[in-house]
Amino acid sequence: MPAHEEANMSPIHQQAIAAFENAVIASVAAEPQPNESRESLVSRCLAANGNMALTIAVKQEGGEIAWSKAYGIHRNGQALQPAAEKNPSQVRIHIPKFCTNPEMEEEWREYQLSIREGVLADAMSDTDESVGVRSKMASVTVNTSFQAASIGKPITAIAVLRLVQKGQLNLDADIASYLGRVWKLESKFELAEPITLRKLLGHAAGVSGSGFNGYNRNAVRSGKLSLPSTIGVLNGEGNSDKVEVVIAPNLGAVYSGGGTTIVQLVMETVTGKSMQEIITEELVEPLGLLSTSCAFEDINQGDFVCGHTGTEGLPLPGGYRIYPETAAAGIWSSALDLCMISDAVWKSWNGRLVNGATFLDQSLAIDMLAPRFPDDSKFYYGIGWELKKVGGSDQFRHSGWNEGFRSGTYTFIDSGAGYSWILSGEVREQVQAGLDALDVFYKFPIEEKETSKKEETAEIPPSALIQCVGEYLPVDSVLKKRDGGVKILVALSDSDQSALVFRFGSISDDIVAKATKDDVFKFDVFKSTAAKFTVTGSGKVKMMFGDLLFEKSG
Repeated sequence: MPAHEEANMSPIHQQAIAAFENAVIASVAAEPQPNESRESLVSRCLAANGNMALTIAVKQEGGEIAWSKAYGIHRNGQALQPAAEKNPSQVRIHIPKFCTNPEMEEEWREYQLSIREGVLADAMSDTDESVGVRSKMASVTVNTSFQAASIGKPITAIAVLRLVQKGQLNLDADIASYLGRVWKLESKFELAEPITLRKLLGHAAGVSGSGFNGYNRNAVRSGKLSLPSTIGVLNGEGNSDKVEVVIAPNLGAVYSGGGTTIVQLVMETVTGKSMQEIITEELVEPLGLLSTSCAFEDINQGDFVCGHTGTEGLPLPGGYRIYPETAAAGIWSSALDLCMISDAVWKSWNGRLVNGATFLDQSLAIDMLAPRFPDDSKFYYGIGWELKKVGGSDQFRHSGWNEGFRSGTYTFIDSGAGYSWILSGEVREQVQAGLDALDVFYKFPIEEKETSKKEETAEIPPSALIQCVGEYLPVDSVLKKRDGGVKILVALSDSDQSALVFRFGSISDDIVAKATKDDVFKFDVFKSTAAKFTVTGSGKVKMMFGDLLFEKSG
């Protein structure tokens, strides 16, 4: 019996499970019913928030699986009829933390009620059999498959490195050399340097398409909707916009599922294989994964969890959304598999064998977990992974958000310890309460609140535009060390006294930005990015370009 199974588990890990479960139970202040099992109680507490299934696995120091658990059911079909009979005004809507004012809260309510209306209109006739769920297997297990959502991005990055290891791909080659006439990445401006797999996997290629909505499975199966090919997705032929370069590459990270979809096309083109074949050959088989798949149908022989939405836990039409953007959002897995995947990366980083063989060359694993591209959320991207300093320890991680699913995977580089989880539901805060309890129990490093003091600044008015002119270097220490250096040159415009000209190393064209009433400079081509200048009390001129801070040299 594997050590992570409860009957063969050390008392310390049994206590950890109790700490996790107690936190989940406390989140709804539930009391056990007569003869109710612990798993049933936790499942009932999760379901009280519409969280219909959860899989979690924990790694101990050294990376080995300490324990894994699963709670809940595959599909909550019995919730549909009562929901259809309920007045929408009586529906409890969970408001996430990012809704910070009444207007956002009301927009979120309306959005959630519109999703609910669509689910009820299209899922009422679904059955366990019609969506392909094992009807005789109500409870989930640690090997049940869930949609891993955006955790597919680091999984894809691992597959890329395996192909690099085999000599089929090069992280720093121009992707045009792989795609030839198959597909061309277009840009809003002329590029001065190539777009590479490294930049795409680090979200630093300046590519559009932050995320994808997926496709109604019932509509696809009935023929009402046709799934676009990978090229079709990139050309904007589905329900998302065309993918193209829209901001200066090779600076900070601008999260892009579109960039990961380009990587998918490169892999499919070079290997002549589907993503399902690639992931099977490069991860599933060498690691012995039991729940990981890229299939659109027949998921894990019917042992999969449907996506659930809202506090009523309504199953999505057809059971789940289909994502032809497989690498970015469509991979299925389990918490146990995710821990095995992250452990394989960690062991490779330490130069160890995985299942008796080299999984990734150590140099590639070190390259993968090296921070390069800063993100506005105070972490960096390496190759596929988010990288952050947590309580003095380096951590590689990723999270995911698909309709009806939430996910996360976290590993400390110094110890190999960490955890992974996937939720069928949308109230992540309930799971986070349990994770916080695990952090305390295992004494994992915990993120500290920032207490840094900001230097007082005075905004430069338009009349002092000449003060903005000059060479700007990044304040970020990682960008400072980048090969070739990172800098932005700012000059006055010859044709417009209220405008500045920006020059980037990765772009051949001069990029013009015009001042607004609030002294922010907005770009014609960089629609989602602006620049703002400030001067400190000591006379230093600084520039915020998007979320990156630069300082004028000299």
